[in-house]
Amino acid sequence: MNETTRTASIVGVGAVLLIVGIYFLPSQVDFSPISKVNEVLFPDLKDGNEAQGMEIISFDEKLSALKKFEVKKVNGRWVLPSHKNYPADAKKQLVEAATSLVGLKALKKEDDNPEKHELYGVLDPSEDKVKVGSTGVGKLVSFKDGSSKNLARLIIGKQPKDLVRDSADTDLRYVRIAGQDPVYTVKLPTDKFSPKFEDWIETDLLKLNAFDIKQVELRDYAVRPEDRANPIQEKSVAQLDFDDKEAKWTLRKFEEFPEGKPVEVKLGEKEELNTAKLDELKSALDDLKIVNVIRKPQGLINSLRENEIKLEPEALLSLQQSGFYLTRGSQGPQLFARDGEVLASLRDGVEYTLRFGDFADDFAENEAEGEAKDKEKKPSTKVNRYLMVEAKFNPNLIAKPMLEEVPAELPPLPSDKKDGEAKEEPKKEVPAKDESKKADDKPSEPSKDGKQSAVGNRSPFRTVAFQADAKEANENKEDNKKTDEPKKDAEPKKEDATKAEDKAAESKPAVPNLDPAARAEAEFERKRIIRENESKQKEYDTKIKDGQRKAKLLNERFAEWYYVIPDDVYRKIHLGKSDIIQRAKPAPGESTNPLKVPGPLQGLPPGFPPAGLMPGGKQ
Repeated sequence: MNETTRTASIVGVGAVLLIVGIYFLPSQVDFSPISKVNEVLFPDLKDGNEAQGMEIISFDEKLSALKKFEVKKVNGRWVLPSHKNYPADAKKQLVEAATSLVGLKALKKEDDNPEKHELYGVLDPSEDKVKVGSTGVGKLVSFKDGSSKNLARLIIGKQPKDLVRDSADTDLRYVRIAGQDPVYTVKLPTDKFSPKFEDWIETDLLKLNAFDIKQVELRDYAVRPEDRANPIQEKSVAQLDFDDKEAKWTLRKFEEFPEGKPVEVKLGEKEELNTAKLDELKSALDDLKIVNVIRKPQGLINSLRENEIKLEPEALLSLQQSGFYLTRGSQGPQLFARDGEVLASLRDGVEYTLRFGDFADDFAENEAEGEAKDKEKKPSTKVNRYLMVEAKFNPNLIAKPMLEEVPAELPPLPSDKKDGEAKEEPKKEVPAKDESKKADDKPSEPSKDGKQSAVGNRSPFRTVAFQADAKEANENKEDNKKTDEPKKDAEPKKEDATKAEDKAAESKPAVPNLDPAARAEAEFERKRIIRENESKQKEYDTKIKDGQRKAKLLNERFAEWYYVIPDDVYRKIHLGKSDIIQRAKPAPGESTNPLKVPGPLQGLPPGFPPAGLMPGGKQ
């Protein structure tokens, strides 16, 4: 075989082997960028309910800082690990966010060149390549199941309209699967992937209804530690009541502190309450918005849950950094806030105390996420405030029940004895002599009220005085032989007996002379009053227990956190004198101009002012 033939044979065998190798080569179709078009990007994610956690990592180009947001289910409870496990209201929203990736298909493959990731805004924010000044960084969204297995990891980039002028669909996005190079265009609404803290929490912080507010106390003061001469600057205290039936505010008491001492001030004739501001206050309490939270030190949390604050260095430092201060008073430590406080009392007995601390700008969010703050380099454009909330129970806010007086129980008649009870047998009197017998058989004298006194054998009120008369008659039988003439000194004894009988009748309820129907009606009425009193008392006791339980649960939650609220919310709740009291509106037809026009000026001498100074006069 010559050289040419040998070479041709080798080439032929090689070609055959190549064809066979290609035929038996494992298919790479599932990993090909082109194969993802019109196919599901995340086949392992089949049901949004499988997701038990979501993590969002984004890059703030203005601050040149990474922001991490996480929500997951821990021990059967939804929390925000990125915010120190603050309770989350996230189940429904998380399922909706995960469901938006179920069946997600690529509409078009844009490019598979990693050098163009910045152009499409899909740079991975979790990589070390991201640094100060980076642009084109995407938002990484990850979903995990209960065993922390990744169900989907997607980097969301720019909108096509940012690169293509004729693209008007705002739901179109450039995306890529984390760890892969190809960039796709998908139709994906991104509103469910919000990294904002306030979008994932229980919005009703105080859990109150504006119409349940019964009283409000506005304590307007300021704490300025730098002013050593006057660190606590008291301005005013306003106590207001709200009538929910008439939807009306009334001022119970208003005090000012012109020289550090309280002076009560009354509304003037031309002054009235600014009900619009007060109604806005109620609405702001009902819908209190928070934008962030900072967890308190554990020692401070424990003391606050016990409704006391211990003067420990860690607690003092934490409080002062947020604008809250402890003072030693005669009644123990007292807590003050930088910019006053508001006390709101509800009809269920729960009292909320809101204390307003120092400014907390938008860097507080970075602090909560463990990121460094750089206030000098990047000044904040937002103004927020720290807020401390405390809940207590005040039983005086719940009206005590108005109980009816229960009538005395009717004594049973002799015929009212229950079955099985031994009936009382009348006592047999055995007089010593005829004199005693006559005394016993003598009918009783009428009582003062004209009714027959019950002194016979059946009477339960037989008096001791009559028994004493009989005994005395037996002892003096030798001196009283003439039975037809009563002994003179015995008459006072009979009078004493009558008085004793009347006294006994007054001390014990007499048996009313009622017919059976009237007696049954009286007993029914008595039982009705008892039932209604028991029902009212039970309802009151239930309100007390419910109020105590609610205040305890609320305070346990409030004790853990410093809340951060927008400054505009603070200004709706923290009201001063100028916000509470306004000039009264003029009555219909009443002029607001103190001068009487038309007519001459009052109090001026005749001929004044000169004509030349009046409009139209000559100079």
